[in-house]
Amino acid sequence: MRIGAWAQITHIFQVSAEPVVNALLPHHIWNDQFTSERFSGKPRQPLYVLLLRVYRLSQAQVIPYRWEYGGCKSWIGLAEEIAADGAAAVLTDAEYAQQVAEIREKVEEKLLPL
Repeated sequence: MRIGAWAQITHIFQVSAEPVVNALLPHHIWNDQFTSERFSGKPRQPLYVLLLRVYRLSQAQVIPYRWEYGGCKSWIGLAEEIAADGAAAVLTDAEYAQQVAEIREKVEEKLLPL
């Protein structure tokens, strides 16, 4: 497996309404059909939106694939450490702050009572 970046979770939002997730469409990989199916199938189970600050490694690293990495998993612990020395943020501080503000605004705007 080739690893060229690492990420740090900076913010977590709990989202229980489809319109909130749809408002975030430019910021995630799901499409509106997926979100609709997700909320139809599990309407009482919230989603967690995690904002990730991504850092590009100075040199991509290759680690061997292990059977425990397989399957449907959101997170895995690596058996080998990844050297993060010299990693650089993909977005500048200002760019990341702007994206966080946009996402926060969309989430909070949809949560306000009518």
